[in-house]
Amino acid sequence: MQLRTLLLLVLAWVSVTARAQQLPTYNMYAQNLFTINPAFAGYWQGTNGYLYAKSIFNGLPNTPQQLDLGVHQAIETMQAAFGGRLVIDERSAFQTFQLSATASYKLPVTREQLFSVALEAGFVNRSFNPLEINDFTDPNDPVLSSEYYNQTNFRFAAGVAYISPMMEIGVSMPQLIEGGERINPHINAFAAGNFFTGEFPIKP
Repeated sequence: MQLRTLLLLVLAWVSVTARAQQLPTYNMYAQNLFTINPAFAGYWQGTNGYLYAKSIFNGLPNTPQQLDLGVHQAIETMQAAFGGRLVIDERSAFQTFQLSATASYKLPVTREQLFSVALEAGFVNRSFNPLEINDFTDPNDPVLSSEYYNQTNFRFAAGVAYISPMMEIGVSMPQLIEGGERINPHINAFAAGNFFTGEFPIKP
């Protein structure tokens, strides 16, 4: 109990320095950890599918919109899991289209505890529409005319996770490699504990 509490406190206070990102944002990841870490593929038994759609500031022009469609399943006889995702993210003049497949391998520690390592591979297209530029974007920004936009690149992500009835801990690199760029140090870290107080479970 003391080791688990200490580990959760350390992860809660650790900060990681990384470069700026352009990744879809999620506010329901605690209910679907697969969206932030491929190592959580096959987290539940059976076939798991989800559809996540978000549109905010409705009624205003060029509002952010997002669609995330995915499926994943554990293959117990192979100690593995497989999955796939389709992500469409639109933010004013900027659009991202991403399609990827995931494979993870499960390393049992005990009957109820396991480590999972995973690799996600696919492609991503980031586009920029100058006709939808707003007053907050500098049209002379050299990034807008760089090769970052309006082309399709291969992308790779990786993740590791520890899963038990009492806690879930995961670390992932969602932009490990994209196109011909160097390895991206961006890291996602997640930790949660499952506490049971009578009939009501608590998951901080």
